[in-house]
Amino acid sequence: VARVAPAGSLLFSSNSMSIRLLDLAMATRAPSLRVLCNRGASGIDGVTSSALGGAASSDQPAILLTGDLAFLHDLSGLLIARRESIRLTIVVIDDNGGGIFSFLPIAAQAEEVGFNTLFHTPHDLDLQRIAGLFELDYCAVRDVETLERAITESIKRVGVSIVHAPLGAEENAARFRAAVARGSEAVASIDVGREGATS
Repeated sequence: VARVAPAGSLLFSSNSMSIRLLDLAMATRAPSLRVLCNRGASGIDGVTSSALGGAASSDQPAILLTGDLAFLHDLSGLLIARRESIRLTIVVIDDNGGGIFSFLPIAAQAEEVGFNTLFHTPHDLDLQRIAGLFELDYCAVRDVETLERAITESIKRVGVSIVHAPLGAEENAARFRAAVARGSEAVASIDVGREGATS
């Protein structure tokens, strides 16, 4: 997402997995971005509305990176998209619920504690129908290449667009842990190199 965001554009991040993914994977880049995030009650209140406000205050393209629950929690914020010409691309990482909870130890006790019902809370909603309800452009993506292409096309348009990126919560957790492990190994090798240089 950050790789295709134009220089000077706004990148608004939701909480939970979105901000963690940016923290893990967003590379330092010479063309700067304006990165914003807010922490609502329960971490997800008003994310879309806040991103719309940020987008309205800028003449640059704006991208919201959010999870499906945060997106669904603030659907009423999309009403403004029908009245105002705000440029915002909403990238929804959709793991059909609270995938962030897959990282907690309680996830290992899945059936014993009703993990899926009480923590993951799957919604099984069709985001394309939600986009249609608010008369917004919609595109579903399945890989990084189509994601980047969809964002690039979306930011050219005036109005609000939804780029829907469905993925499995378990797959996401596994990939995230693998990326953290690779990052840790890379940092460790740098530290080892420094120690060798000073000894």
